[in-house]
Amino acid sequence: MSNIFKKKVFLSWVWVVLCSIAIFLTIPVARSIQRFVYKNWGRETFIYFVLGVLGIGTMVLIYFLIFELKIRLPSRNAWLFEVT
Repeated sequence: MSNIFKKKVFLSWVWVVLCSIAIFLTIPVARSIQRFVYKNWGRETFIYFVLGVLGIGTMVLIYFLIFELKIRLPSRNAWLFEVT
């Protein structure tokens, strides 16, 4: 049993490291992407895209919390909205 737990913990940390690497790799090109979008589609498009991604991500997270993890405490969902 402890071997399975250690494997799960290890895989969780691998996921954290991979996500961190992905974030740090996108930082240098973020301004270039922003300038490209501003130039070709306008500033408003970029802002609406970012807000849309945040909104969709929040809805997916709420769905996951309520229906998959069965966490239905309003206070936890309120904190999620506050952080978002």
